[in-house]
Amino acid sequence: MEMACFGAIEPYLAPGHTSVGTLVSLRHLAGTPKGMRLEARARLVERDRRRFVFEVEIFDEEEKVAEGRHERFVVPRERTNEKLARKVAKVRGRA
Repeated sequence: MEMACFGAIEPYLAPGHTSVGTLVSLRHLAGTPKGMRLEARARLVERDRRRFVFEVEIFDEEEKVAEGRHERFVVPRERTNEKLARKVAKVRGRA
């Protein structure tokens, strides 16, 4: 779900920017056997500056198995990577 939405907007982001998921709401409709291929289809339904909201449908090889909404925000890549690196360093320092 998140990768489908990320892939939909990633080519249009300004250099040095990425997007992060901030909300996932998913309703399961049917089970999928282990190993069966899944396909996620994302449709942009709302945009407000840096915020993108998608409706998503997920299908296995037979039927629709889930549907939901996903929200992403555009953020500076370097700042995000720095914050994540600090978090990793902090946790590793406790070990």
